[in-house]
Amino acid sequence: MLALIATTLGIVTLSTPNPISQKFQTVLAGQRSDHETPYPDDRVAFWHAHWEMFKDAPIVGHGTDITREDRKPYYERIGLGHIKRMYEAHNMYLQAAVEGGLIAGLGLLAFLIWWFLHARNFTRVESWQRLGALVTPLAFAAGGLTQNAIQDSEVRYLLILSCTFCFAISLPSRREKN
Repeated sequence: MLALIATTLGIVTLSTPNPISQKFQTVLAGQRSDHETPYPDDRVAFWHAHWEMFKDAPIVGHGTDITREDRKPYYERIGLGHIKRMYEAHNMYLQAAVEGGLIAGLGLLAFLIWWFLHARNFTRVESWQRLGALVTPLAFAAGGLTQNAIQDSEVRYLLILSCTFCFAISLPSRREKN
């Protein structure tokens, strides 16, 4: 059922005029004015460079203070040493793996699985709240594919608010206790 809802929302979003569908159309057409790489989207270049970083330190990673200068040799390795935007991975899973290796990547995955399993067990809450509790971690996990969701303070703030909301609605009410 959840997959059907997500698929329907995705189809509606991509087939109607809105900022998200326009972004996808612009990327797929290669019409971005700030596009610097031969990749369909610069994020793919960021992913490629960070994959090269991951391959150099797959177990423990490179640490959390990775600077542009630290990333530069990897961008040069893939032939993009000339671009201005040698950004982070724009993928929270890859970024976590680059920074902390497989250990951090598995920790992030464990957190997402725990959050989803907790949200799935909301039996005392209204259906719209249960749906929100399920969709929020899924949206966070999906959004992390194209952004550094953990590193962005706005996303972390929303994540904390979502976790707080999920825990608050899962608590038994005073009436249930009596």
